[in-house]
Amino acid sequence: MKIKIRILLLFLMLLVAVSCSNNTSDKTTAVTIQLDDTEENFSYIIEIIPEEQPQYIDFDASYPSANAFVYNNDGLNLELETDLEYAINIYHSETEIPPDYAGDLAEYMDENVSTVYNAFNEENNELIIDL
Repeated sequence: MKIKIRILLLFLMLLVAVSCSNNTSDKTTAVTIQLDDTEENFSYIIEIIPEEQPQYIDFDASYPSANAFVYNNDGLNLELETDLEYAINIYHSETEIPPDYAGDLAEYMDENVSTVYNAFNEENNELIIDL
């Protein structure tokens, strides 16, 4: 009898776990951010800051520039949560930064040249920022 109850409880726990799992494919979207009219003698850094805490993607908030990325001319491609507003800060640096730089970018964020607020979804998944 105890074995049947344990099996039934395990089955119920599995059923609850499967029914409560979220399908995040419709909660996130691939986003491309492009910069227009960039100057050749600067490197650019794009910092993405969600206005609210994301629920379906991980955002690192352990240090101020944790969500900053080196921009290259191909654009910045990210997976972002849909229908959540983001502050997108653009910085330029007179120091050339390799596109694969993995350190803290705060020391290269010389001047904020633009801030844009935008929310993304499947229809609105590309942003071109004119500098």
